Amino acid sequence: MTHYADASTAPVSNAALTRRPVAERLRDVSVRAAELLSERGYAGFRLADLAAEFGITEAAVYRYVQGKDALVHMAFRAALYPALDPVNQVPAPLVSRRETILLAKRFLEKDSPLRQLRARLQLPVDGANAVEALHALLAELYRALHGHAVALRLIERIAKEWPELEQLWFAHIRRRFLDDFARWLERLMDRGALCRAGSPLTVAGVLVETVHQFALARQFEKSPVPLVDTEIEPALLHMLTRGLAG
Repeated sequence: MTHYADASTAPVSNAALTRRPVAERLRDVSVRAAELLSERGYAGFRLADLAAEFGITEAAVYRYVQGKDALVHMAFRAALYPALDPVNQVPAPLVSRRETILLAKRFLEKDSPLRQLRARLQLPVDGANAVEALHALLAELYRALHGHAVALRLIERIAKEWPELEQLWFAHIRRRFLDDFARWLERLMDRGALCRAGSPLTVAGVLVETVHQFALARQFEKSPVPLVDTEIEPALLHMLTRGLAG
């Protein structure tokens, strides 16, 4: 189940689409393209599938974009920066893959929630309040991932096929955060403020991947039992932090 905060994912009809202003038409097409790309990846995404969503021919898609890479760029733009005004030009011009990766790089290095969290990891923590500090940090991570789920899911899916984006997201952004988090945990473990349940890097990885699963991935996967969003965060954070209480 995909959640778009700024636009409905339900495709409008061809007639309704053509009646909309240019900017709105491009936003409708871009938002739906982002959803399909997140599900199917770059190689599995076809303009014909998008056309079918709107009840138009594949040829008609070219009224809105000049090609697949132009549409992919518009999808990234809509997912990463939903408040940004869309390109007010039909058809949207061709854009190189490199430009799309640079857009993702800008988001991840300047505007992504992990950047703000890394800054918090540099602040001193009173050992007496270590568990509370860990709880607050994981809560912020949960809310940041949950709030940016659409953008991060798109990046993670396309990174599996674009080596440069894979290197940026997994080896650079996520690894730097894990390394900083591990050092933060190590300082508190060395002081006895947190339990040494494993190596700091292993503990950091388990914590982050668990939060990632429930805050981000779970939104797009079916669960065998109904889970209430308002109950997941407190239950998850309680279990994770209590397990490290010194």
